[in-house]
Amino acid sequence: MKTFKKIISSILIILALAMTISAVGCNNGGGGNDGSVMSLDKTSFNIYAFEQETITVESDSNAEITWSITNGDVATLTTDGKTATIFGVRRGETTVIAKQGKNSVSCKIVIFPAQDVLAVSITSPLTLNLKVNETSQVTTAITYAGISFDKASLEFKVAQDSPLGAVTVSESGLVTAVEQGVATVMVRANFGDTYSEWAEATVYVFPEDYNNDDQQAPNIDGGYIEDPFGGYEG
Repeated sequence: MKTFKKIISSILIILALAMTISAVGCNNGGGGNDGSVMSLDKTSFNIYAFEQETITVESDSNAEITWSITNGDVATLTTDGKTATIFGVRRGETTVIAKQGKNSVSCKIVIFPAQDVLAVSITSPLTLNLKVNETSQVTTAITYAGISFDKASLEFKVAQDSPLGAVTVSESGLVTAVEQGVATVMVRANFGDTYSEWAEATVYVFPEDYNNDDQQAPNIDGGYIEDPFGGYEG
């Protein structure tokens, strides 16, 4: 009976050792069958949207490293050999995985919403004087924490309190005058789940046959605008 128990005990020990060996190479690092060892300099970290962080593989092998990310919606991944750069996009969690031969290591990342304000400004023009059927392009500048930022997208719209049909604005910011009136064109920047405040431009629309030599513009919004085309920005 004692011999049988010793045999069972030996089998259990062998199984435990086999399970331990098979687990090597997961998560924080380990060794492959070729004796190589790899690990990451970080196994987890937190960043805010718009921030970035790098992680580096430490390995005694020169074999190629394959990088991947489990949730590319919340962060982007760019790689350069043994180094990867993670850029936060929006709130969420993701895991970056590096594989080299039969070895595999991973790093868990949590992204929080941006603390600083994403901003957009209209660089030209802030006031538009257009005749019906004329167009003008609104140009903008996007910044994040005061630094030029080109990763965000823009959303243009006509303010709800503008006369219906006075102007239209395209997705790229091209304003088209449709009929006489005063309208407000608005734009904001967005990146992930972070939005800027709306920036505004005022558009005065005059009849197509308006004479630039007239001393006063036609009545728009209850008043007259003197020499609107003196500084015409169309």
